[in-house]
Amino acid sequence: MTDRPPAAPWSTLLSDAAEQVEAGNAARAQELLRPVFEQGSAAERAEARLLLANLQLRLQGSFEAALDNAQRAALDYAQLGDTRGECRALHAQAIAATRLGFYEMALDGALMAVRLADGLPPCPEAVLAYHALGIAMYLGRCFPEATAAYQQGLQLAAQCQPPLPPYELQVDLANTESVRYVVERAQGGRRAGLDPLSRQMQICDALYSQTGLIPGLTPGSAANTRFIHLISSALLAYWKAEPQQAAAAVQALEQALAHGDRPWLRTALAWLRAEGALAAGQLARAELEAREAQRHARHHRHEALFDISSQVLTHVLERLGRPGDALAVLRQLAERQHRHRAGSLHSRIDIIDRRMALRRRAPDPQQQLKDTQFYQRLAMEDPLTGLANRRRFEQQLAEWLDSPLPEHLPNQLHLAMVDVDRFKAINDQHSHAIGDAVLRRLAGLLEEGIREGDLAARWAGDEFVLLLRGLDDERAEQVCARIQARVAQTAWDDLAAGLRLSISLGVSAARPEDSVVTLLARADAKMYRDKRGS
Repeated sequence: MTDRPPAAPWSTLLSDAAEQVEAGNAARAQELLRPVFEQGSAAERAEARLLLANLQLRLQGSFEAALDNAQRAALDYAQLGDTRGECRALHAQAIAATRLGFYEMALDGALMAVRLADGLPPCPEAVLAYHALGIAMYLGRCFPEATAAYQQGLQLAAQCQPPLPPYELQVDLANTESVRYVVERAQGGRRAGLDPLSRQMQICDALYSQTGLIPGLTPGSAANTRFIHLISSALLAYWKAEPQQAAAAVQALEQALAHGDRPWLRTALAWLRAEGALAAGQLARAELEAREAQRHARHHRHEALFDISSQVLTHVLERLGRPGDALAVLRQLAERQHRHRAGSLHSRIDIIDRRMALRRRAPDPQQQLKDTQFYQRLAMEDPLTGLANRRRFEQQLAEWLDSPLPEHLPNQLHLAMVDVDRFKAINDQHSHAIGDAVLRRLAGLLEEGIREGDLAARWAGDEFVLLLRGLDDERAEQVCARIQARVAQTAWDDLAAGLRLSISLGVSAARPEDSVVTLLARADAKMYRDKRGS
């Protein structure tokens, strides 16, 4: 049995890592977490994973990684029977899902957290549950429901012992009013006006002036909350024709960005520049800045900000007398939203309620196994395509490298690396929504092209990997060639007029001395040779 250091150093490392996240030092925080992952207990590893998710979410803008780690942490806490920890992890899961535009997943996590918190006294975890619900509703543009969730969180925060600072929830209420104004302005209907936002900003300004930077609800959220406060302040000032006050808030945000790059903040600043140009009557510049905000949001997969920048761009194009272009932007946005938000809200609430009812009953080993398998599938599945994710692929590859096949089959394992040709051009010319639809359809073609027992996975971005087992070199090459031909022959123009697609593919057989890294590198090199020749 391996000797393990006493618990105190691990709790100290976790505490120190949380402080580094608060200070914006992502690299140092990750260094501190590494030994906890390697040698900590199951509970300590769950805490480290959740802290890593918050780091990726707040500091790095790595939303897919944050979502993956938050899901795994939620599963770990559930297996440990730690309801409070599970609530915190579901909160991070919901926020990461909103950034990616996964409304259903965000709502699932938030509702699960709320149901779990209903059995707890007023505590920070209950506050986080309603905060998550507010953010999920905000993504769905259910503004009254978002406001109600934040208000419930504020009530619980006041009842905690000691009470939690209300600042973050109040700032998110202000942000909700800001975005409501942008959406209603773009839609051209009746607006709530600026009074609700003005009142909310007075509350936020008063709270901040009392104490300065206020601790956040989760590690790393304090600074981001202050940035959102400044963004809402600048927006209100632009809309009230107070450019000097807006400029002061923008300058503070630019100074913050100079001290540490936060991709989402760069997008928000482009949005603010568009609003400033609008307020000054500089419509051509406003269009450029709104498109720049779109570009940043699309590149970093921040779907909430892509939505907002699209609403701003629509309003600018209407002001420029280009309703056709404005309609095209809204159509692309609607397609994007439909993909991420399809499904019935009520049916998903029913699913959560049934799952919670099962949890309240006496333990049922079969149901516990089903629940565990359900959460394990979530932790191993790519949320966009439904394929295995990178973690699942790496685990399977490592296992198969060590597992010989039955004697009647060729004892060979082939790895194919797949990359979409000129995928960036597809995103740029047809929108990120079309790009995502391409990846989803391609994932289906890859699964159809392999045999049962093989594995198709999404590696990263527009890269996929295939594991083909029990084939000789010639047959493995044939499988890959058929897939390549099928992709080229598929009609893609129903997604976007004139759209065509091809893939580059490199396949390599595993060698006895191979590791995951060496086999991947060889397949990757072959794929790039194929790309250069295409």
